[in-house]
Amino acid sequence: MYNIKSFNPLPGLFPDYTDVIQAFENQLYDEGGGFLFLPRGGYGLRIINGVWAIKKRPGVSWVGEGQGRTIIKLLDNQGDYETIVGHDLSESMDNVDIAGITFDQNRQNNPVSYADSAAWVAAIKPRMIFRFYKAKRLKVSDCRFMNCDNINTLTVNGVVENVWIQNNEFDAGGSPID
Repeated sequence: MYNIKSFNPLPGLFPDYTDVIQAFENQLYDEGGGFLFLPRGGYGLRIINGVWAIKKRPGVSWVGEGQGRTIIKLLDNQGDYETIVGHDLSESMDNVDIAGITFDQNRQNNPVSYADSAAWVAAIKPRMIFRFYKAKRLKVSDCRFMNCDNINTLTVNGVVENVWIQNNEFDAGGSPID
């Protein structure tokens, strides 16, 4: 298990931890999997290339100290994007647990640029928090999803089996392009 704070902690309320989390994600994956512990605190993420902030890897799990204690928040003015946490479709997100974390999509400070839902769908920028299209033994538990852009907060579809979504709290809040 790696503790994200073993890296020199960044100052501020929600400092940009995108590169740090991705580096630990890749290291754990290269080592055959494991847990990334995110202790109490705020972790900001920024979208990369209009697609995602974090490229999730198989076998790498995240565990926090609980809802409202460990908070991952999308930073302001991130524009349109597909998902905050996603994966390369050539990989199946096997053996992944995500637990005890609040995910704040920060919709108030990330306005949608599309005028209507048809343009939004055509551009493939649904603005999800998680998107998993292939997964075996995926578990998301004891998390809170807040300030969400739409009801597609956590999307799991395609080739999936043994997926558990349990004991989570969702604050969809409605989409500005309903």
